Amino acid sequence: PVIPELRERLRESATYVPRPGRVNAWDDHEFVQAIRDTGRRQLIIAGITTDVCVALPTLSALREGYQVFVVTDASGSLNREA
Repeated sequence: PVIPELRERLRESATYVPRPGRVNAWDDHEFVQAIRDTGRRQLIIAGITTDVCVALPTLSALREGYQVFVVTDASGSLNREA
């Protein structure tokens, strides 16, 4: 779940789309449709792990022509190399 304070702060400007745990968010039709419904072509992405949770949807979005910005200091990894 999203941190309550963050969800409250972004209520007017961001849509919360709960996901069933797919590794690549882009594999979730509701998630992708919510992005398409905004009409925006630029995305800001952060995730639990940079090498999976961020990389996979970033590559998928880039393939569909989105411009993607990754918040690296809001993401992490299980080891230094990743």
